[in-house]
Amino acid sequence: MRKYFILVLVAFIFPSCFGPVRFATKTNNNGSNKNFYVDSLRIVNAIKSQQQDSTQRFATDLEFTDEELREIISSEEEAIPIENAKDFFSKYVVIDTNNSKPTKYEKFLMTLISYLGTPYKFGGTSRKGIDCSAFTRLILQESLNLELPRSTLEQIKIGRPVNRDDLEFGDLVFFNTRRRQNPGHVGIYLWDNYFIHASTKYGVIVSSMNSGYYDRRFVGARRIDEVFSLTNAR
Repeated sequence: MRKYFILVLVAFIFPSCFGPVRFATKTNNNGSNKNFYVDSLRIVNAIKSQQQDSTQRFATDLEFTDEELREIISSEEEAIPIENAKDFFSKYVVIDTNNSKPTKYEKFLMTLISYLGTPYKFGGTSRKGIDCSAFTRLILQESLNLELPRSTLEQIKIGRPVNRDDLEFGDLVFFNTRRRQNPGHVGIYLWDNYFIHASTKYGVIVSSMNSGYYDRRFVGARRIDEVFSLTNAR
C-alpha cells in the first residue's frame, strides 16, 4: 500500500518540478508480462479538465433528464419566436454600425443582435452552442465588462427585484420551466413584453412574455443597477 502511495505522490510532484514523467507498470496477461505506461502529465491534465467541466458545465443548474427535455421542447412549440428578430430591433432603435465609439447602450444592443440564431447547448458557453444562463452572462461580460454568476439559480439572487409592470430594457427575467429547478430559465428584457433568450428548442431568439407558455411561467425579474444605468443613459 505504501509503495502505491509513493508512486501516486511522485506522479504529481515530478510534473510540477521537472516536466512529464513516464511510469511503467507490469501486469500478467495470460501468463506473459506486458508493460503499460502512464504519462503523469496526462493524469494532471485530465484532473484539471474535470475540474473545469464541473465548475463550468455543472455550476448549480441541474442537467436535463431526457423526459424533461422532451417536455420542455414540446411546450416551447407553443411559444413561437418572432419571425425576424433584426427587424424587431429596428422598430425600437437605430444603431450606427459605422460609429467607431459606440455608447454602452449601442454596444449592448449590438452584442445581443450578434448572438441571434446561436444554437442551444446545455453547458455551452460559446457561439457554437450556449445555454440560457451562459447567454445572459456573456452578454454582460462582452458588452459591459460586468460579471454574472454562471447559473440561473445564482443569477436570480443578484440585483434587486422588479415588478413585471415596471420592467425596463436590460432587466433579467426568470421563468419556471423545469420540474426539478425553479427558476429554470432566464433571459434579458427588451421592450413591450418581449425578451431575448437562449431557448432550448430554437436557440437565441426574441419571444413574447405575453405568450401562454412564458406568461404562465414567469416567476420574477431582477434589475442590476450597473446595467440599468449604462443601458438607459442615452
